[in-house]
Amino acid sequence: MMVGNRQKGMVILVMMTIIILGSAMLLVSGLNDNAWQRHGGMDTARALAQARQALAGFAAASPTRPGELPCPDTNGDGLADYSAGSCASLTGRLPWRTLGLGDLRDGRGERLWYGVSGNLRANAASVINSNTMGQLVVDGQGGYAAVVLAAHEGLPGQLRSAANRNQPRAYLEGDNATPGDNRFVTQGSAPFNDRLLAMTTEELMALVERRVVGEMARYLQDYYAVNGFYPYAARIGDGPAYYCDNALRNGLLPLAIGAGFIPGSGADCAGLPGWNTPLPAWFAGNGWHELVYYAVAAPCTAGSALCNGPGSLITVNNLPAPNDDKTALLAAAGAPLGGQTRPPGTVSDLLEGAENTDGDDIYEALAAGAASNDQFVAMTP
Repeated sequence: MMVGNRQKGMVILVMMTIIILGSAMLLVSGLNDNAWQRHGGMDTARALAQARQALAGFAAASPTRPGELPCPDTNGDGLADYSAGSCASLTGRLPWRTLGLGDLRDGRGERLWYGVSGNLRANAASVINSNTMGQLVVDGQGGYAAVVLAAHEGLPGQLRSAANRNQPRAYLEGDNATPGDNRFVTQGSAPFNDRLLAMTTEELMALVERRVVGEMARYLQDYYAVNGFYPYAARIGDGPAYYCDNALRNGLLPLAIGAGFIPGSGADCAGLPGWNTPLPAWFAGNGWHELVYYAVAAPCTAGSALCNGPGSLITVNNLPAPNDDKTALLAAAGAPLGGQTRPPGTVSDLLEGAENTDGDDIYEALAAGAASNDQFVAMTP
């Protein structure tokens, strides 16, 4: 995604568009058309997919902690329910009002159910970032962030009375029916008619990372608009403060610039203006500052005006042409791959590919997959 200087006011709109488009991909992934048609119809499939999409969008757009998911609804009013700051239950009804949805129903007219990983719920004390792994287990496989379920018609032994309207055991079967249990199943011994759609942590974090780098791009562009240059980077591994290091053009996004420098591996960026507005508390509070790589082109650093300094701009291969006109670059490092350590000690602990880790001003946007999960945001004049 390219963000021009004249587009800085549109970054949030672009960011939210990406979230919406990205979460729309969740509508169809994981669905087997034949199976859904046999077991409850496409109305159920659409309702579950819409619920999962809304959950992903809620998490990606959270103003207080990107990645957090709402608690389930335990009393049937459509709102997430809390108890002493925690979820009243980790399994309950889908909080459709909290998600801004209509009253979603499955193909048999029943309201949907929802299970959330305890470390990804709203108000949890845990850190939420790309390193966070969901704690739900589906069919014996771990790493899930959330599940949505359709109960369909009642089965023998399920008493669906007014008193039991919000009791999972009156609607769900097997492991799905145990409140607070982090285990769920897509199939079970008869009788069993639950339909489940799960969201992996990777699916969730891919959207959240786009939100994070999109918002940080806005901070950089605002800084550039006021000062005519971008700040220098903070040195990887120089935490926990991660202050700006004078003349360092690639590393991490600095938490502080100029005054108040805490000595580390580099030189003070004294004299440079600080951030126009403080970075959001969730950025460092949830460890994102150690997961967002930052590079600035030589002509766009302090002492220049509007990128008129000496040197070349940044090239990012595999982006639409022209790809050699980038003034600054942000990259969200996904979950660690292939021996990468966190917190990172070198750029190789964040980015994948030789072109992205050799220290020059040429980068490569790689296709997402088992060998790479970085997401780039490139800025242009």
